[in-house]
Amino acid sequence: VELIDSHLSIRNPRVEQIQRKLNPYLSPKELLTSAKKEIDESQAHIKSQQKSSKVMVEELESLQDRVGLTEKKGKGVVITLADSSKEKPSIDSIIHAADLRDLVNILWGAGAQAISVNDERLTNTSSIDSIINTILVDNTKITNPFVVRVVGDQKNIQKAIDDADALSDIKKRIKGEGLVFNVEKSDVTINEYGASFSINFAKVK
Repeated sequence: VELIDSHLSIRNPRVEQIQRKLNPYLSPKELLTSAKKEIDESQAHIKSQQKSSKVMVEELESLQDRVGLTEKKGKGVVITLADSSKEKPSIDSIIHAADLRDLVNILWGAGAQAISVNDERLTNTSSIDSIINTILVDNTKITNPFVVRVVGDQKNIQKAIDDADALSDIKKRIKGEGLVFNVEKSDVTINEYGASFSINFAKVK
């Protein structure tokens, strides 16, 4: 007479294979505990990778912002410089590249976050030069009047401009030659640097 065990069990070859791989002496309960540990460690590793990826993307986005590859909005000022309206212009009655460079250096020193001149975004490697009577910003021709937009602390910027030692030559020519120099506090939008290219990075949620 063959005895049949009343306790029926379902065998799963795959489970048994995993159990043998982990430890051939593990009980089902110990196997589950060990498997849970393996899963928890795997999940922690995945989360760590995701966190590292997110940090890296955030750093890249911050770099984009610092080098001017993203549009910048915020409180700031709009400065308008223009040649004198005198009928007979002289070397002192027109705006020169050096005037714009002096102004831009003052603005960076005042903590400006972003600057554009006639909608040309400046970076820390931008150049403002002149060829004869033509002013160039990074090889792009700009013409009078010159509108400088700045995102940054309005009080600091105004204080830097008003400093008695700052922009002394421009201030002298404003009084003596009639150069136009207006400063207005405003909400400012500055376009990204270079209209011909853009860089996009993947987003990690």
